[in-house]
Formats: sequence, structure tokens, C-alpha cells
Amino acid sequence: MRFRSSVLLLLALALVGNVLYVRFRPKPPVNFVEGEKETVLPPPAPPSATPPPPARPPAAEEVQPLLDRVFDHTLVVEPPAAAAFVAGDFNGDESTDLAVKVRPRGADVLPTLNGDLVVWGVQDALAPHPETAVRRPERVNIAATDLLLAVVQGVGAEGWRDHDAVQGYLVKNAAGAALAVRPLDALPAATRKEVIRPHVGDVIATSRSGASGFVFWTGATYTWSGAGGGSGQRRP
Repeated sequence: MRFRSSVLLLLALALVGNVLYVRFRPKPPVNFVEGEKETVLPPPAPPSATPPPPARPPAAEEVQPLLDRVFDHTLVVEPPAAAAFVAGDFNGDESTDLAVKVRPRGADVLPTLNGDLVVWGVQDALAPHPETAVRRPERVNIAATDLLLAVVQGVGAEGWRDHDAVQGYLVKNAAGAALAVRPLDALPAATRKEVIRPHVGDVIATSRSGASGFVFWTGATYTWSGAGGGSGQRRP
């Protein structure tokens, strides 16, 4: 009887050991097919960069309200037509500016235009460059009959349409015929040399007294240059 119990105990232990071996035995290594390579997934493609749409051209109904806001209701478009205004990056800051041919609204606004507390700049396109002038430039005064070029500097992506676009310039001797936009780098070398702070941007093509030329930002002022280059008509 004792012998039989021992046999049964041995059989039970063998059975338990076999179960434990099957359950906990180490897994055999994975055999890869010879020549097979691990699949490498390509990195995700970056999102496509969509270029910003071109700026919407200025409309006549937008121009006068802008002049009223920046220049305190002192100017009117002259003449009120599309050829009287153009948009471009005139100071090379990658924001769109607006240039408009204007006249004073009347003699009664001259005290405001010529006042000491104006928030816009008043310049003469024929005045010497500030860095080359032999004497301090004279104060520029505006007359009731003056034809002026008004420039509103743009801000950010909205350019001159941005409500924060409040920096303006009034430039004498800068406009006559219709206005057009040309790239700065297409101008004659003699003209580009007058740019104190070179930039990539646009210039305003127009004419004065029958002579064609350009108005461009030097880095300090808006300046006139004849179409052949140089500034032969500039005052000493």
C-alpha cells in the first residue's frame, strides 16, 4: 500500500512539473527570413505651406476715409480716380503702404497742415538728403494750391488697412501725372545709390513738370529722382 502511494505521488509531481514547464518555458527566438529587412516607415510629411493671397487692390471708397483718419480731414484726393492712388511696399518693411495724390481741402485747413503739433511728416522731394545737406533743411510749408503726395505706411499683414496704420507723410514736388508702382531693384543704379538704407520694396512712378521719374524712400525721406537716374533737379 505504501509503495502504491509513493508511485501515485511521483506521478502527480511529474504531471505538475510538466504543466509548469509548458506554461513558463522561454519563447524561442523569432527567425527572420534571410534577406528580409525591417520595414521603416517614412516620417510624416509636413503640412503644405500655402502662400498668403495677394493684397486686395485699394478701392476709391476706401481712400478718402483713410486720409480723413490719418490727416485729420485736411486733404482730398486729386483727382478722385484710380490713377490717383497706388499701393506697394514703399519703405521695404514687407507691409503694404498707400500713396495718394491730394490737395488741401481748403485754405482753412492750412493752420492744421502747417502747425507745430502735426503727427505726420511734411517733406519736400527736392530737398537735399539729410545726411548730405550742407545746412539744416528749411521748414516745409504747404500752400492751398499745392499738389501733394500723401503716403500712409502700412502695419503688419493688413498694411494700410490696419487700424494702427497712422504714420503718414505729405510730400511736396513728388507727383504730377498718374501714379504707378515699380520694384526698387528695377531702377537705374544711380537711383538705387541714393537709398541710405537699402531695402527690397517698391517705388512710385510718376512725373513732374512733364518729366517722368520716381519717388522712393531713402530710409529717411521720400525723394524724387528722374527716370534716367540721379536727382538733377534737387535743390542744393
